[in-house]
Amino acid sequence: MTSPLSRSLLNELREYLRESFGLDFQEKMENDLIRYTMLAAKGFGYSDTSQFIQQLIKNKHYPTEPGKLASYYTIGETYFMREKKSLDFIEYYYLPPLIQKRFDKCRNLRIWSAGCASGEEVYSIAIMLSRTIPDIQNWDITLLGTDINTEFLKKAQQGIYSKWSFRNCTESFRDRYFERVNGNEYHIRPELKKMVRFSYHNLVGGSLPGVDDKKAGMDVIFCRNVMIYFSRETIRNVSERLFDSLVNGGILVVSPVEMSTLISPRFNKIFYSGYTFYQKEKKKQRTKKETVENEFQTVTPPPVIAPPGGSGQEENDPLPDIQPVTEKNPFLLAKAAADSGSLNDAIRYCDEALKLNKTDYRIYYLKATVLLELGREEEAMSTLNQLVYLEQDFVLAYFLLGNINMRSGKISEGHKHYKHALKILSKLKPEEELPGSEGLTIGRLAEIINGIGV
Repeated sequence: MTSPLSRSLLNELREYLRESFGLDFQEKMENDLIRYTMLAAKGFGYSDTSQFIQQLIKNKHYPTEPGKLASYYTIGETYFMREKKSLDFIEYYYLPPLIQKRFDKCRNLRIWSAGCASGEEVYSIAIMLSRTIPDIQNWDITLLGTDINTEFLKKAQQGIYSKWSFRNCTESFRDRYFERVNGNEYHIRPELKKMVRFSYHNLVGGSLPGVDDKKAGMDVIFCRNVMIYFSRETIRNVSERLFDSLVNGGILVVSPVEMSTLISPRFNKIFYSGYTFYQKEKKKQRTKKETVENEFQTVTPPPVIAPPGGSGQEENDPLPDIQPVTEKNPFLLAKAAADSGSLNDAIRYCDEALKLNKTDYRIYYLKATVLLELGREEEAMSTLNQLVYLEQDFVLAYFLLGNINMRSGKISEGHKHYKHALKILSKLKPEEELPGSEGLTIGRLAEIINGIGV
C-alpha cells in the first residue's frame, strides 16, 4: 500500500497509540496502521486522514470517546470456554481450596477479565463460578469485565451470541446456560448476566481495580490475548500494575502465545498442562524431599466442589486428564517437572526421553518451551530446528522460531518462519484446535501472525 501519509506523521501516530493504549504498531505493520486510521478518520467525520491524525496528537485524545477510537485499532474475536485447560486450572485447582478457606469467613471473591472483548470470557468465568460454589447466592462476588473498545462492551452488556461463539462447547452446555432468542442467537441466562459488571478501562495508565478503588485486591486476573499487541516495555509495565492489583496469592492468567519472559519477574510461576500461570507470592525454595521423583510418582486430581443437584460437569466434559507419572516414562516425568516449575529437571528428563526415542517431536517441543522459560533461546532454536526436521508441518515450532528471531532483531528470518506457519495453517480449517496448543484454534493463530504484519 502506498502511504498517503508522511513518515513523520505516521511515527507521531505510532507514538500516540503506544502512549495512549499500549498498542505497538511497528513499521512492518504499517499497512494495517494506515488502513485502520483511514477508517477511524471516516468514523469521526474527517475526509482528510492527515488532519485527523494532527487533531488526535494536538488534543492527545478525544476525552469523551477513547473507546470509540480504540475500536478501530483492536481485534476482539473470541468464544466461550476458550483455552479450556487454562480455565480448568482455576476451576479445579486454584478455586476449591480458596473457597473452602473463605467459606466460614468473608465469603467474597474478586475476579477481573482485563480485555474482555465481547464478553465470552467473563461469562465463561460466571458459569465456572456458578458450578464451583454451592451457595453462590450467599457470596459477595465481584466479576468485572473491562476493555478499551466500547463497541465490544456494548455487545458484552447485551449478552446475545451466535452459534459461532459456542464452537468449542457442547449443545448441552449452550442449552443449560443460555436461552434461544431471535432464531439462531442465544442470550446468557439472567442469573449469570447479573453476576457481571462491565466498564471501560485502559490498562495503560488507567486506575487499577483493587488498588485505586480502595477495595481488596483481585483474586484472579484474566488478561489473555491482550499483551500480544503491546510493546516490550508496555508488557513489563502493565504486568507490574497487574501484580499490584492482585491479593497475595492471587493469580494472573495469560495466553500461552504471549511472551512470558517479558512479564514482571516479581511473579512466581506455576506450570500446568502446557500453561504458565503467574502468582503473587514469595518464591519458595524446593527442598530435597520435594524433588520431582518424590512429588510426582502419581498425580491425582483434587476434589471438585459441585453445585447442589449436579456434579458440576457438563455432559462429555470430564475432569482434566491427569496421567500417572512413573520413572519408566521420562517424557511424563519431564511434563510433570515442567508443570511443577522444576525446569532443569524437565530438561534432564527430556534428554533421557530422547535417548529412548529420538523421533518423538513432542519431546523436542516440550524441551524447547522449557528452554525458552529458562531464557536459553539459542538452545531452544536448535531444538526447534531438530523438531521441524522430523515433523515438517508442526506449525507451533515455526511460530516459536518466528518469535525468537523477531525478539533478537532478525526480522527477515522471523518473517520467513511466520510465512511458513501461515502456509501450513492455510490448508487447515480455521475452527479446529491446533494440535499441541491446549485450546488455540488454527484461525486464531493465523490472526495473531497476520496481526504482526507479516
